[in-house]
Amino acid sequence: IKLTETLKLFGFVQSKSDYSLFTKRTNPSLCMFILVCVDDLIISSSDETKIVKVKRLLDKQFSIKDLGQLSYFLGLEISRSDQGIFVC
Repeated sequence: IKLTETLKLFGFVQSKSDYSLFTKRTNPSLCMFILVCVDDLIISSSDETKIVKVKRLLDKQFSIKDLGQLSYFLGLEISRSDQGIFVC
């Protein structure tokens, strides 16, 4: 089964302008985002429990490896502070 098909089954919608971006609105004020780059995924949401649930579902389908909080992506360092998220 392909990743795109699986994400759509989970209720995600593939962006028409960027096929690597999937979104899911879980309620009027909450949206989840998944960005796919080859074999890497970035999952983002303000609701940590939703992220955990999606990771569990993906792990059942694909046996994924969770690298934890994002710190590097495509050669860029990602850092967090109280002031926001920064790309270095």
